[in-house]
Amino acid sequence: MGTTRSWEDKIMPRIGDRGRLEPKVTPKDRRVRREGRDVWIRDFGGTGPLMLLWHGAGCDVACWETLAPHLTGFHVVAQDLPGHGRSLLKVFTTSDALADADAVTTELGEGPSIVVGHSLGGYVGLRYAATCKCSGWIGLDGPFAVVYPWEQDDPELPESVLRIGREIRAIDVVGDFAAIKCPAMMILCSIAVDPSKNVWCLRGGRSPNT
Repeated sequence: MGTTRSWEDKIMPRIGDRGRLEPKVTPKDRRVRREGRDVWIRDFGGTGPLMLLWHGAGCDVACWETLAPHLTGFHVVAQDLPGHGRSLLKVFTTSDALADADAVTTELGEGPSIVVGHSLGGYVGLRYAATCKCSGWIGLDGPFAVVYPWEQDDPELPESVLRIGREIRAIDVVGDFAAIKCPAMMILCSIAVDPSKNVWCLRGGRSPNT
């Protein structure tokens, strides 16, 4: 568990109500009000269809800083998922993430949006594409058929973290794929597992099944 726990130690302070790390604020950041709480976005600008960027667990809008300038031809907006960054919420829920996205598109007066999601954001983006008005979905390393140890009901982990694992497992990935009506693309790394050491690694490349 050494490798996994080291990774957990980095992301846990960024989730829910555990000693949060204060994200760096930039002039591109903007607050959207929804039902008495704040949803924070980072507006990278651009002209064209609205593209929403959704990060993975333990991350925030800052993780898109390197990629966003290369996404030309779109109005690119990154969104802090519930319980991450400055979108404060004690526990993450898929329903809150989808409602936040609707609030953002309404505030911007644009849409339907293209949703690009990494890891956790990929799972939630798939749910959004299957159930809401969406003009496109791109999943980056998510969803895939892997449940990391921290997503399981480990009694050492806080409820704010365990809830994310439960929300992911509750998503009907096959059913949502079948329900998508918009263009969709999924990009995955191959996953190597050493059961004897309980070590998980990601290796770049395309899956042989894609």
